[in-house]
Amino acid sequence: MFPLESFCRQNGALSIAVPGQLAGLYKAHKEYGKIKWASLVKPAESLARRGFDVSEALFHKMSKAKSIILANNELQSIFAPKGKLLIKGQTVHLRKLADTLAAIAKDGMNSFYNGVIARSLAEDIKKAGGIITKADFEKYRVITRKPI
Repeated sequence: MFPLESFCRQNGALSIAVPGQLAGLYKAHKEYGKIKWASLVKPAESLARRGFDVSEALFHKMSKAKSIILANNELQSIFAPKGKLLIKGQTVHLRKLADTLAAIAKDGMNSFYNGVIARSLAEDIKKAGGIITKADFEKYRVITRKPI
């Protein structure tokens, strides 16, 4: 294996798979949940929309990833909107995440795996050099196994 191949498998668009956490959480909620799905998702949507202050820990992580943040337009627009990293106490807004969570609160996992969100994610992954397609999102299924 060449060093570049190893790097690509650990970083970037070739290092990811179809996100399964949402499907797993949704399935667990359907089987065991007592409150409405939207009630679970809305607090996260609200936090993403209104924003939150950069903590010391977040600033430290952002500083370590500064070159990655500044090289990516989306990350820069969130964490370094004026070309400089946000500092402790400044507010991070995650508006696109809030919009995604609003759709998930309303339509459940269907909007994520079968709708506009899946299409948008697949397009972004392709632009970044990845191989995941909208069809991969549509085919994703949770597999439940008996514990060992």
